[in-house]
Amino acid sequence: MELRRLRECFLLLAAGWLLMIAACGPQPETVTGLVIGVESASPVEIQSFRLRTADQRELSFTVKGKVGMTSGHLREHMQAGLPVEVTFVSEADRLRAITVDDGH
Repeated sequence: MELRRLRECFLLLAAGWLLMIAACGPQPETVTGLVIGVESASPVEIQSFRLRTADQRELSFTVKGKVGMTSGHLREHMQAGLPVEVTFVSEADRLRAITVDDGH
C-alpha cells in the first residue's frame, strides 16, 4: 500500500512539473499591420512575410504549415494595403506566425 501511495505522489509531482514547463513556453502574441513583403514556395504556401505596424515597426515572420491564409491572399492584402492580424510566438531569434487573419 505504501509503495502505491509513493508512486501516486511521484506521478502527481511529475505532472505538476510538466505543467510548469509548458506554462513557461512561448506565449502567443497578436499584432496588426500592413504586409510589406511575402516569400512563398507556391501560390498557397507562405514561407515568410514582413509586416509594418501602425507604430512603424517592421516585423519578419516565419511560417510552418497552414496559418489560415494562402500566400496569394496575403499578396492581395499587400497590394491593396489591407491590414492583417497575426498571432505569433517568439522562438529564439525569430517570430513564427501561428495564424494570419484579415485585419480588424
